[in-house]
Amino acid sequence: MTNGSAHVSPATTYGRLGHGFKLYSDALRRYIGRRVREDWWEEIVAPCLDDEHATELDLERRQHAEEVEEAREGVLPKSGVEFLDVRHFAAIFGERFRAGERTLQLMAEIQEAHQRWARPPEGDYDATEVNQALAAMHEVLAYYQLPEAADIEALREGGELPERAYARLSDALKDQGEAMRRIFIDWAERESPAEWWAARAGEQRRTATERAIGDASQLPPEELVALLGPADFTAIVIEHCDLSGQERWLLRTVLRVRHGWEYPPGGAVPESYVAEATQWLRESLEIVADAVDALFEPSPDADTPEVEAEEATPVRQRTPAGVADYLTCGVVVAFAGAIAIAVILVGLALTGTRTWPVDRAQDVSGAAAGAVGGFVDELTGTAPPAATATPVATPAAIPTPFAPAAAATIAPTPTRTATPTPTPSPTPAPPPTATAEPSLSLERAIGNTDGDGVSIRDDCDDDARISAPGSGWPEGLNVEVIEIGSGRCAGWLLVQADGVASWVREEYVVSRRQ
Repeated sequence: MTNGSAHVSPATTYGRLGHGFKLYSDALRRYIGRRVREDWWEEIVAPCLDDEHATELDLERRQHAEEVEEAREGVLPKSGVEFLDVRHFAAIFGERFRAGERTLQLMAEIQEAHQRWARPPEGDYDATEVNQALAAMHEVLAYYQLPEAADIEALREGGELPERAYARLSDALKDQGEAMRRIFIDWAERESPAEWWAARAGEQRRTATERAIGDASQLPPEELVALLGPADFTAIVIEHCDLSGQERWLLRTVLRVRHGWEYPPGGAVPESYVAEATQWLRESLEIVADAVDALFEPSPDADTPEVEAEEATPVRQRTPAGVADYLTCGVVVAFAGAIAIAVILVGLALTGTRTWPVDRAQDVSGAAAGAVGGFVDELTGTAPPAATATPVATPAAIPTPFAPAAAATIAPTPTRTATPTPTPSPTPAPPPTATAEPSLSLERAIGNTDGDGVSIRDDCDDDARISAPGSGWPEGLNVEVIEIGSGRCAGWLLVQADGVASWVREEYVVSRRQ
């Protein structure tokens, strides 16, 4: 058998291993598909998998059907047994297809290699480890006499990849993952690893991790970040960075791309899909780098010296009043008063009034003089500022002159009793009609989560999580149902607590009495 290092494949060893996993999965799925009827799920999957894995797989099938129906970005269609992968083969083949102890051991080794491959360290894979994984795949496929065993052997010997698109996507995802880890390592170093772990990782993630390895906050940044996966990175960025809706959409789309690559459908991956996904990967990396850098940018006002006083609004300079101004003002006032008195006398003569209404003439002339004086003050700038001017008391309303009698002799002026004008009562506005509270607004609580609580989501989608792991809503939190999902959101409820709204699956919203 020729060693893989003797031949140089155009793809990296990591890309070759990824293509080997795809060949292996496609071959075993086709084997299952040829031996089951249409009710393969109930006949094969349900009896072989434990309840937890069967429920998880059934949920994935339903979510995928909704995503494909809506033509969501980052989703490749699957059907039938294509939902089965390296996580399920050992249980199914051991239960249904006569897999011996050796075959089951090899399948378990392949599953472990797949887990390491999906979360790879930096740099290319060691050729020895790749060859060991490919040899295990070859032996399993040969045991069931599947023709793909020859393809795996050729791949192990360094042959050309029959489908380069999937290998290129594998390399692109690996490069993006390595760059993302470097961003997070730098982030942790700038905040100090212990503080970063406590503030960013999320309570559930910290608890689960430290239950297994102890106090993780004492680890160096590289090892801390290695404890997190792509979903954790995305949740932390969405939780702690200022992102637009489009940027959040792109980060979640990249997660769907990664999931579809990790557990791909059968057949060739379209070249157009790989090209578009590679562009999304580049853009998402730029978004994360810029968002993390923005956290450490100084406040816009930090370096700006404090302004002691706001710039005053320009005020028109007042022109000092001179003797000529006062002389002009007096002449104008006297002239206006004379005109007013003449008008009153003429009016009284026409109506036959002989009594001189001194008080009324003074009122009118004073009003005219005040108007003219204000005009002159405005011109000369001698009026006091509005803020300091002494308010002038408003005189009582001037009585309306009485109408003269028709006879030549003037009748005595009757005493006029002012009849107060009744103040119209304001028409009260009709009280708002109380709208009956919708039946949806019922207080309930988060439950059925085994104490884990739920993440906060801005869409009826498991990938739409916007809270970091462990920092969502705890079990027992009282919530209010404000909308029942329908269509693609069937099975979800839109609930709110403390002014925050989130989509939660129906099974995790229970009555408060439960």
